[in-house]
Amino acid sequence: KMLVDQNALEEIIKKAEKGGKAGLTTTQVITAVKGRSLDTLLVDINNIEGIMGSIIVGKDGLVIANTMPPDIDKDLVGALTSSLFSNIDVQVKKMKKGTLKRLTVETEVGTYVLTEIEMGTLVVFSEEKERIKLSELFKAITTLTGKA
Repeated sequence: KMLVDQNALEEIIKKAEKGGKAGLTTTQVITAVKGRSLDTLLVDINNIEGIMGSIIVGKDGLVIANTMPPDIDKDLVGALTSSLFSNIDVQVKKMKKGTLKRLTVETEVGTYVLTEIEMGTLVVFSEEKERIKLSELFKAITTLTGKA
């Protein structure tokens, strides 16, 4: 991890904005305020019955924020999330069915919901073998992220 002081961060943002680019390609710059709101979002989602943890993964596969248990390899989850979501999105586009917004994966171990958000993908994991009410989870994700 690198630490960047406020002046350096502001300079990076100014240079990116001057370059005329809508956003940075593989790097996401997130302010401290935005970071706090992401943590709040994850804590709110984790308060839903049956949820084990959640993670926000950048489009580049890097973990932005998480509330996963310590025994979970967050970097692996991040890399696999990015790959899974982008590959399925490509297939959906090839079928001319729009762009992928949300993906639900059910296994014998649990349920995982991947939702596209502004800076990447929100992934929510159920407790092992726990049945969750997807309609409640979808409603909460929509309320908290503003994404339907």
